[in-house]
Amino acid sequence: MKKILILPIGFILIHVLYIGCCKCVEGNFHRELSSTRALEYSHSGQDVKDTVKVMDTFFASIQFNYTLIAKRTVNPMAQFVNAAYATRCNCGNYTDSGYRYKIDSLVITSNNDFKGISAGQNISSFFKTGYAAYYNGSTTISYPTVPQLIDSLNANPHYDNINLFTQPGNMPAKAHRFKYIIYSNGRSYAAESGKLVLWQ
Repeated sequence: MKKILILPIGFILIHVLYIGCCKCVEGNFHRELSSTRALEYSHSGQDVKDTVKVMDTFFASIQFNYTLIAKRTVNPMAQFVNAAYATRCNCGNYTDSGYRYKIDSLVITSNNDFKGISAGQNISSFFKTGYAAYYNGSTTISYPTVPQLIDSLNANPHYDNINLFTQPGNMPAKAHRFKYIIYSNGRSYAAESGKLVLWQ
C-alpha cells in the first residue's frame, strides 16, 4: 500500500511546490497584439450615448490589448509539470521588450463618402495625431501623419493607445460610422465604436 501511494503523493507535492514557487512573472517578455478598441468623441459638449456631435474637430483613440509572452525557460521538473507553468519560472529582472511584430499599416474607412473619397476606401490620410516636445522650458507641437505615427510606434514599441483627429472641411456627407483596422504580422485587427458621428 505504501509503495502505491509514493508516486501520487510525490506527483502532487511537485505540482504544489513548483506552482507555489513560480507565481512570479519576472523575466524577458514581448507583447503580442490581441485586439483593439476604438473610442470616439468631440469637444462640442453635445455628445450622447450613441452619437458624437462634432462642431469642429473629431477625435478618435485606438486602444491596444495585448498578451505578454515570456521566453520559455528550462524547467527541471518539466516531465511532471503542466507546460503552462514552464514559462513562469524565470524570476530575475522584469523586461518588457515591446511588441514582437511591427505595425504594417492603419486603414480608416467610413460607411459614407468622406471628402471626395468613396465609402469603404482608406481615408487615413485625412487623420493626424498631435505630439508635444518639451525642451528648455519651451514647447513645440507637431502633427504627424498616420505613416509618420506608425514609424514612431515601431521605433518605440511600448504604446498602449494612439490618438487621432480630423476636421470635416466642406463636404456634403455629414453622418459617418468609422472603422479602424490595424495590420500587423499578416493579421488584421478591426475596431469600431458603434457610434454615429455627425458633423453639425
